[in-house]
Order: sequence, then C-alpha cells, then structure tokens
Amino acid sequence: MLDKILRGSDWKELGSYLSPAFFETVSPFGIAARIGEMTRSYVSRKGFDQACAATESLIKDAGLPIVLQREEPPRGDKILPSTVSAQKRGDAVLELYFRQLLTLDSALLDLRHARFRENGDQLEWRPSALLVRWEPVFLARIRAMYDGFYLSRGAQFDETLADLGLASGRDVLLTHFGDSQDAVRFRLSEFRATFHQLFTSAKAAKARIPSEFFAFGAGLVCLYEHLEQLDLPFDVRSAYLRARREVLS
Repeated sequence: MLDKILRGSDWKELGSYLSPAFFETVSPFGIAARIGEMTRSYVSRKGFDQACAATESLIKDAGLPIVLQREEPPRGDKILPSTVSAQKRGDAVLELYFRQLLTLDSALLDLRHARFRENGDQLEWRPSALLVRWEPVFLARIRAMYDGFYLSRGAQFDETLADLGLASGRDVLLTHFGDSQDAVRFRLSEFRATFHQLFTSAKAAKARIPSEFFAFGAGLVCLYEHLEQLDLPFDVRSAYLRARREVLS
C-alpha cells in the first residue's frame, strides 16, 4: 500500500526515513489524502504561488539572507562568490523552518540542501512546488508542543503529546532533544531511529497518530538532510526563540 501511495511523488524516498510503525498507526487512506493535498500544486500553481508570496513576506520581515525564487535560473547566469558561511546558512534555514510553523497556516516543505544556491551574500531558494496547508487543530498542537519544550512548560508539553497520540514516546523525544539545544548536530540516521522508537511505542499503546504527521515528517526529513550536509552544530533553541519573538511581538 505504501509503495502505491508514494510511487511517482516527490516523497518516494521518504518511506526509507519514516518507521514502518508509523504506517501502522496512521490510516493509509489518510496518508494518501495528505500526499494528494501536498502535490496538488503541481496541477494548479495558485496555492503554491500564494504560499510563496506569504513566505517571501515572512523572509523579508525576518531579515533572513534568503531569496525565494520560483523559477529555475537562466542558463549561464552569473554567480557571485559566496560570503554566506555554512554556520549562517544553517542558522537561516533553521529559523525559516520555525517561522513557517509559527506564523503561517501553510509551509513550503522543500528545505533540501540542493534547493539552495549560494550567490554572494544571499541564499537563493528554489523549492519544488510541494506544500502543506496545515489542519488548524494539528498546527495548534505542534506549536504548543514546541512551546512546551523550548519555553520549559513541562505540563503543556506532556498535554500536547497526549493530544497528538505520542504520550507513550515522551522519554524517547526528550532523549532525542537532549539536555542542551545549543550545539545540535543533525543526522538522518538518528532521526530515523528516534521516530522508529516513537511510533513503535505509539503502536504498542494502541494510539492513533494524525495523518498530518506525514507532511510534518517530510519537512523534518528535508531540514535534517540540509543541516547534515553542513556538518556543524547548531543552536536550535536560539533559532526557535528568534522565530518565537515574532509571534510574541
């Protein structure tokens, strides 16, 4: 069933990163519906263009060194020597990830390394036309989960995990996050192992996971892939708090 769902989609490789237990705790028809929503922009670019416009405004307001470009560059266009360090690049991509989640009701999920090109003091970002429009309740719970963890609100964190069907995986998540978030190295292998444990525990607890986790996992895979290639430690908490101040201001 999974092969049929993913075949021909830009997420066909995602199955190797998400635990098989994930697909046993989420309705396959729900996953198929989520993929249909995510890829619909290939047929009609209206939703993609609207999401790009909202994200462009977000990037400008945040002052991130990123330029969102919807078309491929012309052949032979001039590329300036990069002045963007790998550290600055990773910090910008992390903050972009959090800002999309915290301030928009949609997200451009394609944060893969190859979708960014360094050109002078800017990162040119050309995401594929894959996006998610979050289901409002799911988005509110994800925001509450991040707030609970990064703002040290333990009761809120626990309550939100229960709402998401992940209460049984609380210790797994805390171990994955670690005691400190100021020097995190991103590894897809660790992501895969953590989420296998997380959804295995959910399966054992007979919990049902929202199908929106498919899109959420896709975004995380893209983020991890990008930051793993940079091979540096990143201050994730600071990136989150910078994005969070936009909500509080």
